[in-house]
Amino acid sequence: MLNMMRKNRANRENPHKLYDDGGFSLFSPSSKLYDDVCRWFCREVPAAVVSVNYRLSPEHRCPATYDDGLEVLRFLGFHPADREGGPPLLREFFQAADLSGCFIVSDSAGGNIAHHVAR
Repeated sequence: MLNMMRKNRANRENPHKLYDDGGFSLFSPSSKLYDDVCRWFCREVPAAVVSVNYRLSPEHRCPATYDDGLEVLRFLGFHPADREGGPPLLREFFQAADLSGCFIVSDSAGGNIAHHVAR
């Protein structure tokens, strides 16, 4: 459901970036266009980057895309001891995550999703 990226220098003082790609019925975080954008953010901005692989229409009607974005925020905000029992890379990611500085970025139809998730 998620692509999670973090540059080594990102730490708890750095923001968390949630990226909803555009399309509503097209694209995913693994689409070259959006993967490149998220990797650029990860290289250039000291932030943890999360790209949401939300459910697409017409198979899934609204508000499924909004629900997926909200579920990701809930997942990221749930830190029982920074997920001590999880895989090391996931633990490191959550130890660096700080939702108090989270911002949601997107383009095209993803801007609509970002708006509804941020409300």
